[in-house]
Amino acid sequence: MSIQVLDKNVIDQIAAGEVVERPSHLVKELIENSIDAKASQIEVYFENGGRDIEIIDNGVGIAKADFHMALQRHATSKIVNFDDIWHLSSFGFRGEAL
Repeated sequence: MSIQVLDKNVIDQIAAGEVVERPSHLVKELIENSIDAKASQIEVYFENGGRDIEIIDNGVGIAKADFHMALQRHATSKIVNFDDIWHLSSFGFRGEAL
């Protein structure tokens, strides 16, 4: 499924209101993205006292055609409607982490 912005009604139903308050929260989200991308190897690098974080994995990347959508809020390839959440096998689906 390609990446698309969710309908406002779906957004209202699934909104988590999560806030990334610490670097560890960010790392958790990025590692979950790597796992969702079927990565079998994940490397995490910290520099400048943890201000610079780099995640390298061997997972399936975002298709070039979808890349522009991947950074938009509430854009996801995991669900289209609310009922899709009952059949998920991934960590992320809200389109908020990236």
